[in-house]
Amino acid sequence: MDLYNTSACWAARSMALNRNQIGVPEEYDTIRQGWEAKIKDGVGTERFGGFVFDPTNVQTEVTACINVFQQYWWPMELGYTTDLEQFKTQMGVAGIDKVIAEVQSQLDAYLAAQ
Repeated sequence: MDLYNTSACWAARSMALNRNQIGVPEEYDTIRQGWEAKIKDGVGTERFGGFVFDPTNVQTEVTACINVFQQYWWPMELGYTTDLEQFKTQMGVAGIDKVIAEVQSQLDAYLAAQ
């Protein structure tokens, strides 16, 4: 029985309270600390941390894409179907290209303001 499961402390999520599970290599903490030391604000993927997509301009398309995702992707995920082409076609009809263009536009504006 693992009494120190990292997800057992759901109300006070903090790395200071997390404990390594049984079987974690001894050098794990050292490796993690080295990795975390490389994380810098505004560098790499950290520069996207404050980006929030505003779907107002493409709300209809976002809703349509969510519906297509639920109708076609979830059954594929569960193995009920393997028709990826049908999913792609329906996402195109729903307006995924317009959503992607809007996200890219907002992301470009966000990065330009950095």
